[in-house]
Amino acid sequence: SECPPEYLDMLAEREDFFASKEEDATKQKYNLLDARRARAWAARLRNGWKAPVTERVDESKGDPTW
Repeated sequence: SECPPEYLDMLAEREDFFASKEEDATKQKYNLLDARRARAWAARLRNGWKAPVTERVDESKGDPTW
């Protein structure tokens, strides 16, 4: 979710290429799955998706329930 959509497009193309060269059906399946995931994230980012902002916890102060 933190990569630029253009990088995710290149990653998807790379995974498609490796899937086309793979002889093992299981590995090919996962290459294609990774390509689909990269394309889906690229589409989300192009449509304006933003990661939710969460409150940071200062762990140096210890657990307040102790």
